[in-house]
Amino acid sequence: MRHTFKSIIFIFSIFAISVGMGANPALAQGDGSEEEIELYDPDELDRDTLHAYIRGSVKASILKKRVLDKLETADTIDEKNKIYRQARIDMVNAIEEDGEITIEEFEKISKTAQKFPELQLRIISEYNRIN
Repeated sequence: MRHTFKSIIFIFSIFAISVGMGANPALAQGDGSEEEIELYDPDELDRDTLHAYIRGSVKASILKKRVLDKLETADTIDEKNKIYRQARIDMVNAIEEDGEITIEEFEKISKTAQKFPELQLRIISEYNRIN
């Protein structure tokens, strides 16, 4: 399977977003707690679910770029923390806005893909197929 540079960047970005920005809803609410997430069986994830995951990932990636730009111009730690907290909430809303996937499902797929390289390859393949 041949991977384009764009698809490799995409897959790296979605995992960085999920882990780095704290997709967990408890984190989006700012209480700092994180539960252990149960993983999917990678073979049981259907194409529609992966497409919803990919669309949510693209939205989150765009949001992350905007947030990083804002963080660069923030002057104080308090201002940066406020931007970061709002970004986590906005990311949850962006991923869930179409009603195709919940943030819990999104994070569960991200964690599963981190553990199972074959799922990463399926996600990249589907991303390339629809883009």
